[in-house]
Amino acid sequence: MEDNARQIEIGPLITDFIELFGRYAGIVLGAAAGLAVAGVGLVLISTDRATQSVTNIAAFFVTFAVLRHILRGENLIEEEGTLGAYFRSSILNGLGVLLGLVLLIVPGLFLMSCWSMAGCLVLTRNLRAREALGASWEATRKCGWMLVLVYTLAILAVVLAVVALGAVGGVLFGTESIAQTVITECVGDLVTTVSAVLSVAIYRQLIGSMGPLRTIFA
Repeated sequence: MEDNARQIEIGPLITDFIELFGRYAGIVLGAAAGLAVAGVGLVLISTDRATQSVTNIAAFFVTFAVLRHILRGENLIEEEGTLGAYFRSSILNGLGVLLGLVLLIVPGLFLMSCWSMAGCLVLTRNLRAREALGASWEATRKCGWMLVLVYTLAILAVVLAVVALGAVGGVLFGTESIAQTVITECVGDLVTTVSAVLSVAIYRQLIGSMGPLRTIFA
């Protein structure tokens, strides 16, 4: 069988990410703004766990919609998968990553990286959840640790941004102010929608430019 696994190149990945974000900034920022408005509204009404669950569910559906929109826009879909399969792949991925994080942080990050393409593969090739996880593992076989680096840097950037904006908001408005809540919610929701752009950028570099998708893992 031909070895189709590819390496990730940071420079082209960053360039592709910036280009994709530029093309889909409207929907990415609009989706983040919608989530932020809903999230802040719910927080102002109630701060219990049920409220957090509602915002998490909303974020899942919005991420799915944004990811699918970008994949469609880039003509990367060969046979579109279902929301149900996407949900199941997300659950399996999350459980595996959680187990890895419980055992040790590094295995969790590695599993997250190697299975990170599962959602895109479900939507572009209509794979079942377990098939998508296996295909993602195969596609990232040569670049798993590079993806760990990419995601680690992305996580660190988000943490630094949250800390910096939180500190500024705390000084200007107070740590318990509505403005502080808005800042925190906006950053979190922007990360949620921008993550879809990063996923497509990685997918294109690993899989999307390799010709007919049906031949990649044949």
